[in-house]
Amino acid sequence: ARQALKKSVRVWPEFAEGYYQLGTLHLKKLRNPKRAVKYLEMAEQLYLRQNDFPRAALAHQLHRSKEEVHDKNKAADEWLKEGLRLQGLGWYQGAVDAYRMAQGFKPDFMDAFYNMGVAYGCMEENDIDALHKAVWVFKKSIDISPEFIHSYTALGASYIKQGELVLAMEVLTRAIHVESQDSNVYYYLGIACRMNSQISQAVDYMRQAVALKPDSVQLQFYFGLSLMDLEMFEEACTAFREVVRIKPDFADGHLMLGKLYREKLSDPGKALPYLKKAEKLFMKVEDYQRVGQIRQLLIRRPAKPSL
Repeated sequence: ARQALKKSVRVWPEFAEGYYQLGTLHLKKLRNPKRAVKYLEMAEQLYLRQNDFPRAALAHQLHRSKEEVHDKNKAADEWLKEGLRLQGLGWYQGAVDAYRMAQGFKPDFMDAFYNMGVAYGCMEENDIDALHKAVWVFKKSIDISPEFIHSYTALGASYIKQGELVLAMEVLTRAIHVESQDSNVYYYLGIACRMNSQISQAVDYMRQAVALKPDSVQLQFYFGLSLMDLEMFEEACTAFREVVRIKPDFADGHLMLGKLYREKLSDPGKALPYLKKAEKLFMKVEDYQRVGQIRQLLIRRPAKPSL
């Protein structure tokens, strides 16, 4: 990375971002603060020439003592914006570092803690072990701002990913008392209950989630799956029909409808158009394994109606 960045500033000497990234690399990873200062000062000068004063301020703050900064709240806000910018680019570790800088200027900066948790969650999705860190910062967010509902849902979702279903249900139940009209709270409670084999409760929570946000594909889809667990096949079909109404190109919605009508409700006539639509949509995205499964399903004899 260092060699690539050095080459970039050799090719383009006015490339302020290149110097900035070199400076942060030497500061955070290579532990060479003297070299970092050299690059960050150069980045600061170039940003000033380009009238990019917020970025110049960030470069300045990286290589100066925090005591030199007069408006610490403003500095914290600028680092929060930088973290969000880096997160939007998929540079999650850089975003975490920026949020840490924000917290350095404003120790109880809830937005910085919450977004740091989101960044850690994204790192986990990219196979970097960071979920335990996400849990810690979401808990810290709740301590700082107990009324911020998104911290509860994020913490609950993180516990679910860890397999800590009881903890997830505890924090999400607390969340209901904070904001009883948040669909995500009921959705994650439904997910946790379903994973914990509490199927009836899962359906109840999913039903509440769907009532609050009826046009959500995700909520309707998982509501349908929960209804299938209880063998409420007709109502499950209603949920999946809502899924394909909201998002007509959602292949899994068509597939679930086709399978339900064919295998559970013994109505191959109704199943056929949904299965054909699912086959076409999976072909479009070159998911040939699912195409093969649908074709095997169409070849098999439909289930006989139960007496």
